[in-house]
Amino acid sequence: SGGMKKTHRGIKLCDSSEGVLFRYVSHNISENRLEINEESPNVSATTVFEFFDDTNSIRAYTTVTNISKENIVLEEVSSLCVEGIGGENKKLRPETIYFTRFLQSHHTECQPKTYSFKEYGIYAGPEGQKKICGMNVGSWSTKEELPMGILEDKENGSFIMFQIESM
Repeated sequence: SGGMKKTHRGIKLCDSSEGVLFRYVSHNISENRLEINEESPNVSATTVFEFFDDTNSIRAYTTVTNISKENIVLEEVSSLCVEGIGGENKKLRPETIYFTRFLQSHHTECQPKTYSFKEYGIYAGPEGQKKICGMNVGSWSTKEELPMGILEDKENGSFIMFQIESM
């Protein structure tokens, strides 16, 4: 794995072995679409952001191509990182930020469960390293949890809804 770096907020991020090697190649802007092309010695990646008329929705996805002569195992491909929930200039209040996840099983499909960041054990400040994550075990991609969620700031009523799609 790659090195560690600090962001402007003091939060540590781990760079992947390929992530630190990516270099900008080109971009293309059309009416409702932005494509960014990057390349490392081993892979090329195209990240696409699509915008939709009359909504504040965005679709983001990345296509990765192996350009090396070796087999490569991808551990993670991320297209979008959202920061600043709860406001850029105010201290995070974990008791006012809520995350809704959608649990799943064969007999009880799409069961929303909502908890505050405080209930998840996430606290204000960069000293915490707690995360909210989900996974599905087995060949059924939505066996335990649907790949979607709602992040809501109950103090000001703002929210972000997302769905993760994988091909």
